[in-house]
This record gives sequence, C-alpha cells and structure tokens, in this order.
Amino acid sequence: MIGSESSTATTQDNALGLKRFLDGWLLELASLVWSIFGFARRRPITLHKSSSGIAIFSGRDRQLGNVISEGDDAKIFAHVGSKLKAARLSRSDLVVQLADDQVLLKQLTFPLVVRDVLDPVVRNQLHSLVPWSGDATCFGYRIVGQAGDKISVSLAAVHEDQIVAMQRHATAAQMSLSRIETVGTDEKSVGVTLFDTATEMRKVLARTIGRALGLLAIAALLSGAIGIYQWSINVQADTGLADTIKHVRRELAGHAKGRTKGDKVVQQLSHLTQLKSRNSMSLSLLDALSAALPDQAHLSNLSTKNGTLTISGRADDAAALISSLEQSGRFKSVRFVGPTIRAAKGQKETFSIEAKVSGSATLLNLTEGDGNDR
Repeated sequence: MIGSESSTATTQDNALGLKRFLDGWLLELASLVWSIFGFARRRPITLHKSSSGIAIFSGRDRQLGNVISEGDDAKIFAHVGSKLKAARLSRSDLVVQLADDQVLLKQLTFPLVVRDVLDPVVRNQLHSLVPWSGDATCFGYRIVGQAGDKISVSLAAVHEDQIVAMQRHATAAQMSLSRIETVGTDEKSVGVTLFDTATEMRKVLARTIGRALGLLAIAALLSGAIGIYQWSINVQADTGLADTIKHVRRELAGHAKGRTKGDKVVQQLSHLTQLKSRNSMSLSLLDALSAALPDQAHLSNLSTKNGTLTISGRADDAAALISSLEQSGRFKSVRFVGPTIRAAKGQKETFSIEAKVSGSATLLNLTEGDGNDR
C-alpha cells in the first residue's frame, strides 16, 4: 500500500514538473512574440504612493508635482489625472510605487537548494505570512542575498482588493496603469513587482499559444489516425482483390489444360492483372457468371457495353445456358444473338449469348474481344 502511494506521488510530481516546464516554455515563447511584434512599453510616469499622498515623477525622475492625501484614493487619483492632463501626459503609462507603509514586507531565509523552485515554496507559506487568505494575495519577491547554503528573499504582499481599487481609480481618471511595485531599498536596488499589465498580457498570450498548439497537435493526431485507417482499408481491399485474382488464375489454368491455344490464357492473365491495377473491375459480376455457367462451358469472349453483357464460347448444351443465367438473379432478357453450331458429333456447340445485367453500376469495364474461358 505504501509503495502504491509513493508511486502515485511520484507520478503527480512528474506531471506537475512537466506542466511547469510547459508553462515556462510558453511564457518565454509569448515574451519572444511580444518583443518581435514591438509591444514596447512607453516611457512611464511614476507615481510614488504613500500614506501622505502621491508624488508624480517623469521618466527622468523629475518631480512633476504632489497630491496630498485626503483619505479618499479615488479623489487622489482624480487630482493626479488632472495634473497629467494639464501636462499633456495623461496617455502615458503609469507605474505606481508603493511606499513601505502601503505594503506588507517580509524578509525570509530559505535553503539554497530551493532557489529554482522558489515560487511554489513561497506560495505554500503565504497562509502563515499574510493576515488574509493566500488566494486573495498579490505578492512579489526577489532574492536579495546569499550566505553559504542560505538565500535571503524580500517578500512584498498586498490584498488583491487594493490592486483592483487602484486600477479602478486610474481608469476612472482616464489613466493607463501598467505596473504596481514597491520602492527599492536604495538607489541601486529595484522594487518588487506586484502587478504588471505586460506580464499579464504575456500570460494570456502564452495560454492562447498553448491552446492553439494543442488544437494543432489534436488535428495532426486525428489526421494521422484517419490516414492510417484509410491506408489499412486500402491494403485489406487490395489484398482481397489479389486473392480473388489468384483464385481466378487457378481456375483458368485448370480449364486451359486441354486447349492448344495457350496464348489466350496468357492474354487473360495479363488482362486480369491490368484490371487489378486500374481498380475499376467488379469481381462480383465475374463470380456470378462463373457460378451460373457449368464446368463444361468455355468462354472465348466476354464484353459489356451500356449494361449489356455479351459472351461467346463452346458448351455441351448451349440452350441450357439460357436458363442457368436467368436463374442466377444477375441477368435478365437472356437470348442467343447468333446460331448455335456443333462442328461434328461429340464436339461442343459454339454459342453467342446476350443478357441485360442487374445492377449496372457494378459492371465490368472490359474491352470487346478479350478472351475469357471459364
């Protein structure tokens, strides 16, 4: 029982690892597509948000103004929007930097071995790090140092309602909020990103690419399966046709032993081989004709045209062939198209018979004058 549980856990870990690899690969691919098509971020305006208000900075760290806090974030963002509009910067991308009094900051220490899987490790510990639900947390982290086999991690977290509120206020003030991050601890360090529109859009693009590749893979598998199935059906049909031709060849060889004109037999075998390659011959009619004619009857000619079958040859009793063909159910309006002649006593009668074929869609497409002895 323990072995079974261990095997199940290993399988789940492998599946999770594969999913993470595919997600990472798709995100990298989306980032490449993002950069190729020039989805470049414009030079942003930085809003430094603290409990005292919002300070506005240009892309070159030039301060454009301040908005004092009035206890209502909606009004603060409205005033910021008015200032940016007056400065003709309302269409700029906005980066909101949250001061320490706006976020929950934690300094964490982890073993060096978890460096490559730090994200799930941090997520698993969120419930003990924040005073609210981990599912309602927007967080970011970065490695700030390493000592021996330990790494130091700076974690910043806010409630997702705080992010949603800032996005809503910025939209109401006709501003484009592109990123929310914490303030760096010094001039050389960078803050921790809590929200990034470009990253979110790249994730959406990655999911779209993943779905498209999945659909293409499914379509390729279906196409391959259908092709293999059709190929197997064609092989089976060709094999059945080849077996039928072998049987007919044996029958013709047996009936041709007493004949002196062996070249006709060779001609018939060659003709049957051509019929196989054209794949247009219906052996059902040939089988019906073979079953209707007695063994003592020999055909010297067989042809079809416009649903009419014409056969000629030699038989002990040519008149009996009429009833045999009619009783087969495949032929109707059976009649002689010439006189029956017996060359000498004891020899076979020479005949020529014409008949309409039932089910003309399956008629043989033979050339008149071909020799076909039963």
